[in-house]
Amino acid sequence: MLCVQCCGNEKWGDWRPHLAVLLSNETGDPAVQQKAIVTMGDTLASKGLTHAAHVCYLTAGVSFGAFPQKAERLVLLGSSHR
Repeated sequence: MLCVQCCGNEKWGDWRPHLAVLLSNETGDPAVQQKAIVTMGDTLASKGLTHAAHVCYLTAGVSFGAFPQKAERLVLLGSSHR
Protein backbone atom coordinates (compact mmCIF):
# COMPACT_ATOMS: atom_id res chain seq x y z
CA MET A 1 0.00 0.00 0.00
CA LEU A 2 3.03 2.27 0.11
CA CYS A 3 2.70 3.33 -3.51
CA VAL A 4 -0.84 4.58 -2.99
CA GLN A 5 0.23 6.66 0.00
CA CYS A 6 3.30 8.16 -1.71
CA CYS A 7 1.88 8.90 -5.14
CA GLY A 8 2.03 12.43 -6.41
CA ASN A 9 5.44 13.25 -4.95
CA GLU A 10 8.75 13.65 -6.75
CA LYS A 11 10.23 10.30 -5.71
CA TRP A 12 7.28 8.19 -6.92
CA GLY A 13 6.46 10.34 -9.91
CA ASP A 14 3.16 10.66 -11.69
CA TRP A 15 0.14 9.01 -10.05
CA ARG A 16 -1.42 7.79 -13.32
CA PRO A 17 0.93 4.84 -13.97
CA HIS A 18 0.36 3.67 -10.40
CA LEU A 19 -3.40 3.73 -10.91
CA ALA A 20 -2.98 1.87 -14.20
CA VAL A 21 -0.99 -0.86 -12.45
CA LEU A 22 -3.66 -1.22 -9.78
CA LEU A 23 -6.37 -1.50 -12.43
CA SER A 24 -4.50 -3.96 -14.64
CA ASN A 25 -3.33 -6.28 -11.85
CA GLU A 26 -6.46 -7.22 -10.00
CA THR A 27 -6.11 -8.98 -6.69
CA GLY A 28 -8.42 -11.84 -5.89
CA ASP A 29 -10.42 -9.56 -3.63
CA PRO A 30 -12.21 -6.58 -5.24
CA ALA A 31 -12.61 -4.91 -1.83
CA VAL A 32 -8.81 -4.78 -1.40
CA GLN A 33 -8.39 -3.24 -4.84
CA GLN A 34 -11.12 -0.68 -4.16
CA LYS A 35 -9.56 0.24 -0.81
CA ALA A 36 -6.16 0.76 -2.45
CA ILE A 37 -7.61 3.04 -5.14
CA VAL A 38 -9.65 5.03 -2.59
CA THR A 39 -6.52 5.39 -0.43
CA MET A 40 -4.65 6.69 -3.46
CA GLY A 41 -7.46 9.20 -4.03
CA ASP A 42 -7.34 10.29 -0.39
CA THR A 43 -3.57 10.79 -0.65
CA LEU A 44 -3.91 12.86 -3.81
CA ALA A 45 -6.72 14.92 -2.26
CA SER A 46 -4.57 15.65 0.80
CA LYS A 47 -1.92 17.06 -1.56
CA GLY A 48 -4.47 19.36 -3.22
CA LEU A 49 -4.75 17.26 -6.40
CA THR A 50 -8.56 17.29 -6.50
CA HIS A 51 -8.94 16.26 -10.14
CA ALA A 52 -6.59 13.30 -9.69
CA ALA A 53 -8.40 12.24 -6.52
CA HIS A 54 -11.75 12.36 -8.31
CA VAL A 55 -10.44 10.10 -11.09
CA CYS A 56 -9.47 7.56 -8.43
CA TYR A 57 -12.81 7.85 -6.64
CA LEU A 58 -14.76 7.41 -9.87
CA THR A 59 -12.62 4.43 -10.84
CA ALA A 60 -13.22 2.86 -7.42
CA GLY A 61 -16.97 3.39 -7.66
CA VAL A 62 -17.26 5.87 -4.78
CA SER A 63 -20.77 7.29 -4.57
CA PHE A 64 -21.50 11.00 -4.78
CA GLY A 65 -22.33 12.52 -1.42
CA ALA A 66 -24.21 15.53 -0.08
CA PHE A 67 -22.53 18.94 -0.20
CA PRO A 68 -23.01 19.88 3.51
CA GLN A 69 -21.21 16.73 4.68
CA LYS A 70 -17.51 17.62 4.68
CA ALA A 71 -16.45 13.97 5.16
CA GLU A 72 -17.77 13.01 1.72
CA ARG A 73 -15.05 12.30 -0.83
CA LEU A 74 -16.95 13.12 -3.99
CA VAL A 75 -19.63 15.82 -4.30
CA LEU A 76 -18.95 17.98 -7.33
CA LEU A 77 -16.50 16.84 -10.01
CA GLY A 78 -13.36 18.93 -10.19
CA SER A 79 -14.16 20.90 -7.07
CA SER A 80 -13.39 20.41 -3.40
CA HIS A 81 -16.27 21.05 -1.02
CA ARG A 82 -14.07 20.98 2.07
